[in-house]
Amino acid sequence: MTHPLNPAFALTDPPPVMEARRWLTGVTHPANRPLINVSQAAPVDSPPLGLRQALADAGEGARMLPYLSMAEYTVDPGAASSP
Repeated sequence: MTHPLNPAFALTDPPPVMEARRWLTGVTHPANRPLINVSQAAPVDSPPLGLRQALADAGEGARMLPYLSMAEYTVDPGAASSP
């Protein structure tokens, strides 16, 4: 069973992230200047290992704050900041 496509939907533009990806078809980049896809909207590939390692190194020793469930989250109006 097929359904007709809403005419308003048919008139929309393609998603910008995927449209921008099409601009790269056939384009090559030098090995020392690779293109890094930093799109969070529609990630296709993992970032290069060097970038992942640099991010891991930057976070090493940093104070990490865990996510809190709403049951754990309380607000003290008298406190300067909350968790």
